[in-house]
Amino acid sequence: MQCVEFDYDKDVVSVRQGKLIDKKAKGWHITNNNGLCVEEPFNTGRNLGNTADDFSVRGLHLELRRAFDLVAEARLDDCCEQYTFPKEEERI
Repeated sequence: MQCVEFDYDKDVVSVRQGKLIDKKAKGWHITNNNGLCVEEPFNTGRNLGNTADDFSVRGLHLELRRAFDLVAEARLDDCCEQYTFPKEEERI
């Protein structure tokens, strides 16, 4: 398994550009959210991470790790399977 670091304090996910952007470059370094910043692809001034609660951020983190591992193993068909939370992460 490979490891890729994502610095929640410094990085913004840009889906539109397919890369990380520096929070300071976006002007998003002074935020009071969960630390996750995702640039909305059609309105690049909007941070989709502002609407995510801790439960959502945890689920997203788990899914990104799972997808990364599958892509690294060239199991691309498995990447398209619907994500289900592990039992310990399900809401009651």
